[in-house]
Amino acid sequence: MAKKIKFFAEIKSPPFESEVRLEIGGTLRSFQEGEIPGEPMVKPIHQVGKLCYEIRYKTVQHNWRVYLAIRTDIVVLVIEDKKSDSISKSTIKTCKSRLHLYEQAERELKKEAL
Repeated sequence: MAKKIKFFAEIKSPPFESEVRLEIGGTLRSFQEGEIPGEPMVKPIHQVGKLCYEIRYKTVQHNWRVYLAIRTDIVVLVIEDKKSDSISKSTIKTCKSRLHLYEQAERELKKEAL
């Protein structure tokens, strides 16, 4: 069974061109099916945590990044248009914070189910 994709409420749909939307959507679908695509499009981001990844997609005008974590669901943590190749400290902090909130909510759901 494919994993669900969850987005944080703070994440708004970026103005992806249709080509970008299809490519990134296909990559997310691969994650849902249990496949982890390789570089250069997907890179692990160990600074955020175990099973956390960065999807990279570059166009003439944009340098899109989608940061996600594989847990019970595929959790999209941040989507941004970057200017540099490095991940900023604030992006790492946001990813970690959102991942912590997701994991905390999952623990609460498990407690309620018992």
